Amino acid sequence: RTINASIKAMFTGMIATTASNQRILKSDIKAFSKCKNKMWAVYDKTIPIERDFWILGEIYPRCIAAEEALWDKMRVANKIEATTKKELKVARKLLKVAGARCKNTCSVLAEENYGEQLDRLQEYYGDCKKKLDPLWKKKEELVASYAKALWNKMHSNAKYNLMMDKCKLIAFDMNTKKCQAVHKFRTACGGYATCWRETLRIYNKDRRWIGRQENEMKTEWRALHRIQCFLLVLDAKDDKENKKQLDICIKIKRSDIDTSPLNIDYLKVPAKPKCPQDPWCPCSSAYMNW
Repeated sequence: RTINASIKAMFTGMIATTASNQRILKSDIKAFSKCKNKMWAVYDKTIPIERDFWILGEIYPRCIAAEEALWDKMRVANKIEATTKKELKVARKLLKVAGARCKNTCSVLAEENYGEQLDRLQEYYGDCKKKLDPLWKKKEELVASYAKALWNKMHSNAKYNLMMDKCKLIAFDMNTKKCQAVHKFRTACGGYATCWRETLRIYNKDRRWIGRQENEMKTEWRALHRIQCFLLVLDAKDDKENKKQLDICIKIKRSDIDTSPLNIDYLKVPAKPKCPQDPWCPCSSAYMNW
């Protein structure tokens, strides 16, 4: 009875050890999920950054369109200013040439009295005035036009430069957001890969010693069953029953003893998933061609 009690206690101990080992393996497998949860926790923090990037991505094309429109207006304004400037330069030269033709005729001609001189001068300079007035008016109109064209040019250039700086700032912010997101993705993936490898190492180590212990306990389990069988031989009432029980014990095969209570489910190691990363890193061909 004492021996049987000890054997039963050993059976109970092996079953308890098996349950403990099974819990260890379940814990090891569960650790793989913890690695993934850590990775997704970092990814969750990256979502607001990606959101900001895509918001800026919606604004940036409109900014570029506005910049191109202002570029066209600036080109027109610059062309008008240059053309008006040339026209004003020509008008001033024409006025100068026409003015040079009206020479000083104040000298008194022979046999010309003072009244005749005044009449001659009035007629001469009157004709000059008629010739110079249109050129003067044209020049003054061009001066006013050029002042307006110059203001339009400066205003258009300033508006274009401001819009260009705004678009550059948006692009810079987009690149900054994208770089932050890519960095977080890479950091998360690097941490996940390290965590996964370390978890796999621990699982493989536990699996090796648990596997050895399982085999050893099954060997011990079968030996204890055989001992129980031989104890029945000692309890036989006569030689015939004794021989019969002994034959039964001798014929016991390895496969006859059920060791399933000691079976360990080594579970399945989850496949290492491909760590999702953002391929749109600034300066990459995909990013630059978007």
